Amino acid sequence: MKNKRTNFVKTILIFLGIIFFAFLFFELLIPRPKSYKSVEMQPQKIVYTAVGDSITHGIGDTNDNEGFVGALKDRLEQEKNVKVKSNNYGYTGETSSSVRKKIENNQKLRTSLKNADLITVEMGGNDIIYTIQKNFLKLEKKEFEPRAKDYQANLNASLKEIRKLNGKAKIVVLGIYNPFYLYFNQIKDLNQLFKEWNKITIESTKKVDDAYYQDVDGLINGKNAKKVVDGKIINRYLSTKDDVHPNGLGYGLIANKLYDLINLKRLLR
Repeated sequence: MKNKRTNFVKTILIFLGIIFFAFLFFELLIPRPKSYKSVEMQPQKIVYTAVGDSITHGIGDTNDNEGFVGALKDRLEQEKNVKVKSNNYGYTGETSSSVRKKIENNQKLRTSLKNADLITVEMGGNDIIYTIQKNFLKLEKKEFEPRAKDYQANLNASLKEIRKLNGKAKIVVLGIYNPFYLYFNQIKDLNQLFKEWNKITIESTKKVDDAYYQDVDGLINGKNAKKVVDGKIINRYLSTKDDVHPNGLGYGLIANKLYDLINLKRLLR
């Protein structure tokens, strides 16, 4: 009886010893999985470069936010998980010829274009306006034909150079709007002129891979543009200081359309 009891105790001790050494084995020899703290997704970094004339610069913006460039940056950051570094190369008073020269020769601009994920291009409005100013008393189509050819050549060369600098960035080309539409809408030739130049813009854009056209004339001169103040017809989307450049509302309208295009075409992923 005594031997049976002794053997039983030994069996229990051996069993407990096996459990003890098994515990040590798993504790000391097998590493525990590391515990990770939950980390918020870091926002995607986007480089946005805008090149053009005073419309790109943001002249007339009553929000003092670099026009559509600043408004688009703000909306992208607010509604998408992105951090946008915007570079505004809008040159006041420049024609398509001088914007082209900047793209070809300005090293700071070229570096910015090379590093960009998103690029907007806007030019040509001053080409038309300067021609109108010189021939206001005698607006004839023949006066604009050589200017249109120059514009097409400058836009084609600019887009080609941008794509050469940067093969991956998405490019959005903005159309030209008629700032005189509500004031001289009876001049059909003038309205037609802007339409023809925008056709040129569309054709040039189609020649470039991953380039997209965004109409602006239909926004600035849309059905809600007309407003009467003290008996005077004004465009609610244009600055009252010059009746040519967009105001904060107009730039916001352009930025929202650009944002919609970016979503529709999934330009930023």
